[in-house]
Amino acid sequence: MTFNKPIEQYTSEATKNGYIVKFKVRNANDLIDCTFHISETGSTSLSVSSINRQSINYSGDLLKIEEKK
Repeated sequence: MTFNKPIEQYTSEATKNGYIVKFKVRNANDLIDCTFHISETGSTSLSVSSINRQSINYSGDLLKIEEKK
């Protein structure tokens, strides 16, 4: 996804099992609402909803990036 405008209404909160991160972005004629659910183990889901489009969900795992030696 590419956003051409700044992120609005950013919030993050710790839960008992991980984190929830929410933000909104405006495009020309739309408001896009994004919610990340991130577990302690790195399991992650992203829900994207919009006024003018169908909602979509993504899921995957976050992996630690190893430092180069």
